[in-house]
Amino acid sequence: MNDVLTIHGPKDPEDDLDPGMVGDLYRTNITASGGDGGYHWDLLNPYGIPSGLNLDKDLGRISGLPDAAAAGSVSLTVRVTDSKNMTTQRTFSLTINPALQVSRKIDYGNGFIRLEAIGGVTPYKWEKITFPDWLDLSEQGVITLNKGKLTLYRESIKRSRTEQCTVQVKDSAENQQHTAQASFSTTVRPDSWWRHPLHPAPLKTSGWDIKFRPNWRPSLGLLSQLTFWLAFLALAGPVLGIIPIFVYAFTTPGTHGTYLGVGVLTALASFLVGCLTGFLFGIPRVVSSGQARLATSSEYAPSSNLAEVSDWLTKLLLGAGLVQLTHLGTPISHLISHVAAGLHITGPYSGPATVMAGAIIFGYVTIGLLDGYVVTTIWYQKKLAALNF
Repeated sequence: MNDVLTIHGPKDPEDDLDPGMVGDLYRTNITASGGDGGYHWDLLNPYGIPSGLNLDKDLGRISGLPDAAAAGSVSLTVRVTDSKNMTTQRTFSLTINPALQVSRKIDYGNGFIRLEAIGGVTPYKWEKITFPDWLDLSEQGVITLNKGKLTLYRESIKRSRTEQCTVQVKDSAENQQHTAQASFSTTVRPDSWWRHPLHPAPLKTSGWDIKFRPNWRPSLGLLSQLTFWLAFLALAGPVLGIIPIFVYAFTTPGTHGTYLGVGVLTALASFLVGCLTGFLFGIPRVVSSGQARLATSSEYAPSSNLAEVSDWLTKLLLGAGLVQLTHLGTPISHLISHVAAGLHITGPYSGPATVMAGAIIFGYVTIGLLDGYVVTTIWYQKKLAALNF
């Protein structure tokens, strides 16, 4: 008689999965015992695995290169099946730490400044790269004044002066130590009765005011990412689209308020139709097919009614749309004509009104479709993963 089929953690049978870090190669093995061998592994919540990682279904190995979207803690339910189709499952916790970086949060205390870092493995160790000798930096990231050296420095400059500082922080990772740097500027200037800062300088000495500020610069690398422009279009598109509607409403003879109301309401309706369509198309297949409900062995299974209705409506819309594709021109033309009728008075302005009506309908349906699909595939998918299907 074979032992009971059991899943073990990477190092100790009761352990969770080893933590990882964004940008570092990750690799950990899950093992099994008992049953009849020939193990086959799979995830009951495949959408819950951090971005960049995957499970080897033959070896039970989770590996890959976690990206920035993978940061955080998730629960993964792993199932193993032996050669006689005996199965068991276990839920593990997996934490992917963010990449090490100097935090934008700075603690301004009474006579000191404390730098902070995020990501990596604590504790951190701070050190100077380029630093004025009248400022001291401890390994804990605390900046204080060296008043003796500051006195000599003030005597040499006589007036306000700004210098650049660069610090480096290291984490305590065992296998691969990580570092991050940040630059700051510090200004020493004579104190003045007319200068009243919102936050008094913590590094202040007799008659002199010392300012310490981070050199945060926007990253231009973001502008080269497709997801940035998609997000910009999704967020700014609906707002910027109101501008041409407003211009049309107040440059066309007639009742301007009516034109504006018809245009805005048509845009809102088109946007909501697009969002609903994008939502229906964006629901993950593992849910819309009902696999999540079938895979769980708990007494109470999560409802997948909405997902199944979405699956049915998506197929219906696609099927009917493709069959009636050649006949859609007439109803769409009638819809545009009805909207255009509310955007012009009787006279020579029907042409521009028709163009405006078509632009509003097609433009906002497209933006709504993009928004609904992106939000569903990102936000809704993460919510499903958190439910441990």
